[in-house]
Amino acid sequence: MNANRAWQVRRPGDNLSWSASQSNTPPTRNLRAWDCVNSLEVVVSVESVAN
Repeated sequence: MNANRAWQVRRPGDNLSWSASQSNTPPTRNLRAWDCVNSLEVVVSVESVAN
């Protein structure tokens, strides 16, 4: 998973993104932790390396 892609498909209302990076995060779907964990991990990893 690419961190830029995870950020691009995030849901603007709460900045959550899911692991299905080929499509935008659905605006009305309740996401569970496992739906978001891969994209969260890659975005946090990239942020840690950048600092």
